Amino acid sequence: MKKIVLLVIAVVSYHSVFAFVSQVGWRWRNDDGSETSASWKAPAQTSFILSSTSEKFRLRFELANEEPTDSHPLTNDTLLYATSTSGPWIRILPDAGSNAFMMAGTAAVVDHEATTEQLANTKGYTFRSGFEIVSSLVFTDDLTAQTTTEYEWVIKGTPNTLPNTIYYFKGVQGGDPTLGYPTLTTASVLPISLASFTTQAMGQTVKLQWVTATEQNNDRFDILRSADGRTSWQVIGTVKGNGTTNKSSAYSYTDINPLNGTNYYRLKQYDLDGKFKESDIRSLIMQLSKGLLNIFPNPAKGSINFTLNDFKGNNVTVLLSDMNGKIIHREVIAANANNSYKLNLKAAPAPGMYMLQVKGDGFEKSAQVVVQ
Repeated sequence: MKKIVLLVIAVVSYHSVFAFVSQVGWRWRNDDGSETSASWKAPAQTSFILSSTSEKFRLRFELANEEPTDSHPLTNDTLLYATSTSGPWIRILPDAGSNAFMMAGTAAVVDHEATTEQLANTKGYTFRSGFEIVSSLVFTDDLTAQTTTEYEWVIKGTPNTLPNTIYYFKGVQGGDPTLGYPTLTTASVLPISLASFTTQAMGQTVKLQWVTATEQNNDRFDILRSADGRTSWQVIGTVKGNGTTNKSSAYSYTDINPLNGTNYYRLKQYDLDGKFKESDIRSLIMQLSKGLLNIFPNPAKGSINFTLNDFKGNNVTVLLSDMNGKIIHREVIAANANNSYKLNLKAAPAPGMYMLQVKGDGFEKSAQVVVQ
């Protein structure tokens, strides 16, 4: 009899801690707006096709506590995925690691922002706010009895996302067997996964550099430039792709005739079948001049570089002064074939406005430089 009583107590305790909370609704969403205004990818309980590993998207769950009296903690809950309903189930974390999906981060909503009721409330229970899960799994929540809430995860694929694959998702609370798991199907060929894309002024030119994490049927990159970042995009060059590879690949292109002022750049990547995808936009301000002295970039960050156009002398004396006329750096530099130079500063100047003066072989030029 004592053993039976203890068993009953244990069962009651277990039942109290693991109250009956389940996901009773779900819907895929685009990461294109606020918690209330973002558009939906598909109807409720309907899959979609993922065509790019760089695309951020959201999965929203409706959770219900169907216990008549017991509340249920939802502390540090997370999202899991698998390629089969029998698992293994893998946690989606802030870092990609070897996983196919990761938390994406977004500017559209705030991490742990409270949710409002967006789904159907199939149980008809009282709604209470849940959380937007953007970049951190750490939170504390408690779902009271006969209550429903909604949680929304912002996620994206990684270089480990497999093409032509069905992925299944669930929260750690599990799911309603009659509802089915949320699923998405990846496209038969996923485009490149772009790890980085940067622009840098190099004298009177701009160097573009980008790195791919993986590539699938990558034919080429067209380099596009615009004066306003919205219209009149022009192809200024093409770089051949590496086809299909699971290894990281580095690329570069130099724009030898950038625009005076702001230059906007983007990459247009083409697959072998002609399909294409455009990258995010990068911008860079170039202050071009036909004069003798040009400073780049300006504003400068840490180091100060300059070019001397058509300079035929041997040496130049360079003075860097603050706006009160105090010389903070003096240097004699030997001319080189590229006429491109960098000051040998012992330490980066404090942020502010400075005057760079260059003298040598019958000439003298000055220009202002802003240090950030």
